[in-house]
Order: sequence, then structure tokens, then C-alpha cells
Amino acid sequence: MVELIERLIGKGYDVSIFDREVALARPFGSNKRYIEHVIPHVSSLMKPSPVDVVADAEVIVVGKKTREFANIVAGLDGGKTVVDLVRIAADTEQLKCNYEGICW
Repeated sequence: MVELIERLIGKGYDVSIFDREVALARPFGSNKRYIEHVIPHVSSLMKPSPVDVVADAEVIVVGKKTREFANIVAGLDGGKTVVDLVRIAADTEQLKCNYEGICW
């Protein structure tokens, strides 16, 4: 995911991130050094909740399979695009957003 974030930023996209595990664990050791080297401004990209990330987003990339994210994707309207890397949606035909599942 860090590599994807780096590429999106490099292409000029505005990126916002929510990852409960990163927020709770606070990266350390080699993980922290890697993140600080590849995307040193990661803390400024972090949002306090997935709702904060989705609010202003045109495209949402789902990289973690949790019920919380599944509920958010299920509630999105047609103005949002979801790129799903983890098969978060059980029934994609019921979704109202533009949905693309890849890598599964």
C-alpha cells in the first residue's frame, strides 16, 4: 500500500489515508524508517476515520477487508469510484458506486 500511495502522490493525486492499525500501533523500527523514507509526510495524509477519507474522495482504494469498510462501500452513491484490492463487497451488483475489483 505504501508503494501505491507513493505512486499516486508522484502522479499528482491528493491522497488521504485511514488505517486503524497504523493509528493504534504507531509504526516503529524498520516499518517506521521505510514509511518515513518513502512517504515522509504520511502523518499529514492520515485521517481520523474512514468517513473523513471518503467525504471528499472521488476514488476510494480499499486495501483492508473489514466490516467497517464494507459498510462504507455499501453506502456509497454513484458519484464515487471504488477500487477494491481485497474483495470487500460480497454482492457487487447491489452497489450504487462505480466499483472495480482487482487483484483477487
